[in-house]
Amino acid sequence: MNTVRERIPFNEFKKIYKGNAMIVKEQLITKNNENVSSGAALIALCFESRTKAHYAHLQTKSFSEHKALDDYYNSIIDLTDGFAESYQGRFGVITSYPEIRIEFTDCVEIIKTTRDWIDANRSNCGSFSELQNAIDSIVELCNDTIYKLTNLK
Repeated sequence: MNTVRERIPFNEFKKIYKGNAMIVKEQLITKNNENVSSGAALIALCFESRTKAHYAHLQTKSFSEHKALDDYYNSIIDLTDGFAESYQGRFGVITSYPEIRIEFTDCVEIIKTTRDWIDANRSNCGSFSELQNAIDSIVELCNDTIYKLTNLK
């Protein structure tokens, strides 16, 4: 018996938490109403945030945003890949990933949405230290990028 809740209902997948108040982010959706692996959901979310951050990187007119987003989209893939390989080493190969869409609002919101979902759902991805450490690295990158985007103009 593993220590991870491998499936989360679709309506729970869409929930993220901001502070102490629960909010439902309509921009986080899947194309189907099936249960999804928590690990698969985290991976798909990080990949989607990478794509949206890259779009924002190409569209910004701010050099500091351009560089911060460049660092994010180049780093998030390796960090997510590390989590995915470790997760699959524990629980087996993920065979199905949800389709996730983050509505493009602004670059900070893309990364905050990713971080907030991870904060609210990380315990569903396994309690093993190597998985939590990999998640910590992803959250650290999100926080670092949010700092750069909001404070270094």
